Amino acid sequence: MISGDPGDPPYTREDRTGAPPAGSRPASSRLAAGRLEPEPEPAPAGPAWLVVPLRAVAFVIVLPFRLLYDLVRLIGKCLGWFFGGIWNVLYKWVLAPIGRAIGATLYYLLVVPARWIYRVLLTPVGHGIVAVLRWIGWLLDLVLLKPIVWLLNVLIAIPAVFLWKYVLYPVLALIGRMFRAIGHGIAWVWNVLVVPPWRYVGRMLLWLWRVFVAIPCTWLWTSVLRPVGRGIAAVWNVVVGVPYRAVRQALRDVRLTLRRMFRGA
Repeated sequence: MISGDPGDPPYTREDRTGAPPAGSRPASSRLAAGRLEPEPEPAPAGPAWLVVPLRAVAFVIVLPFRLLYDLVRLIGKCLGWFFGGIWNVLYKWVLAPIGRAIGATLYYLLVVPARWIYRVLLTPVGHGIVAVLRWIGWLLDLVLLKPIVWLLNVLIAIPAVFLWKYVLYPVLALIGRMFRAIGHGIAWVWNVLVVPPWRYVGRMLLWLWRVFVAIPCTWLWTSVLRPVGRGIAAVWNVVVGVPYRAVRQALRDVRLTLRRMFRGA
């Protein structure tokens, strides 16, 4: 408990929360009166048995590593600034002039002579070679290719066309007409001499089947077998079916009656 004046109310632990006690004056009025009031203590972060060891571990282990990290980072920045400055100076005042000098030297020693050689020597030589090759091609076409083409036309193409047009084509056309006539004859024989008789024979066989088999069988089934079958079924139902159903129903009733009696007992 801390007090500034014997007449002031005591400063208790409940006043550490920041709320002024009942009946106390504001802080501005107390400071104006010349009395120094202590600041309220912050609320504890946890129990002391846990907070104190953690703070000790942080102070002993984490803090040295943090200081070492900051030191390494500062040394890296200094080295980067130092070597970066050296590189900028070296590039600006040494490497760049040397590179420009080498580029200019290569340009005037290689590119300019190569352009002059291409423009003065290679281009006229190339044009001359192209002209010579064109003349040689024209000469070969006149002396060699055209005679060969003429010989091929005279010795092979024209005889082949004549042979096909006046010998082979008429013969092949005649053979094709013969085969077409033979095909028409076979089709006529099939359509006139084969198909109509078989058509009439099929119709006759169908009529015989209908008259001698289908109609008698239909009449036998409709007039004889079906009435006889219905009569046999009716007699069977009266003689066997009705007594069988009556006996089965009686046995079922007896079985149900006995089951009920035994269950009731």
